Amino acid sequence: MTAEELRDFISSNILTFDNLKIIENGVAYHYTTHFDKIEKTGKFLGAPIDKNLDQTQVTLPSKPATNDLGVVFAYLDEEETRDEGCDCDIVEIEFTKALKATHVQEATLGAPDTILILNTDIKNYKNITGANNT
Repeated sequence: MTAEELRDFISSNILTFDNLKIIENGVAYHYTTHFDKIEKTGKFLGAPIDKNLDQTQVTLPSKPATNDLGVVFAYLDEEETRDEGCDCDIVEIEFTKALKATHVQEATLGAPDTILILNTDIKNYKNITGANNT
């Protein structure tokens, strides 16, 4: 799947994401309580690409991602990521392509746009704060 195909799938199937825009060669920030699993496998797994893609945080803390082809969620702003991911590892992700989208329900609460990255579009990543390094 490409970022363009992901955009088309989301626009046809997931009404909670709006203003979809492809961005290229960027950096985004992801918070997680599962960095140990990322380190162990040496890669990011992602949320399944299905009609429930907007519901990855139904349980808190969220469950670890399991899909070899899936979506990793992030924010463009590092400080916003730190605020959202209190007591989590903060991971800087370099990507080739990603989608920037407004999650309409979260936007009503003042949340910034979400960055959706196919895990196959991740070029590099590094843990920049660590829950134990803040």
